[in-house]
Amino acid sequence: MSNWPKGHYVYAIMDGGDPIYIGKGTKGRAWNHLTSGMMDRAHYMPLYAHIKEMREAGREPEVLIIKDDLNEQEGYASEAAMIELVGTQGAGTGTLCNLDSPLRGAGVRS
Repeated sequence: MSNWPKGHYVYAIMDGGDPIYIGKGTKGRAWNHLTSGMMDRAHYMPLYAHIKEMREAGREPEVLIIKDDLNEQEGYASEAAMIELVGTQGAGTGTLCNLDSPLRGAGVRS
């Protein structure tokens, strides 16, 4: 992709209409998750296991930019708020494969 989102940004990786991951980054961070090298982590990371299952079923994940042109602090805050809003599979509150819940403290698994 030649035109990356501006500054820091918050993104969702989508399985059809369902968000399966919310993240923040700069440049190509959101698309790095979709590379074949990341699929080697499918045995221990829920996001990559989900992407692998999607592809085996003939579906391709999509990247949706939620908000861009943020500074780093705004990126962290927006990412955390979106994760809390959508909820995680681990906590039984939503569709996200995210392991951490930023608003509940670093290292706290949802």
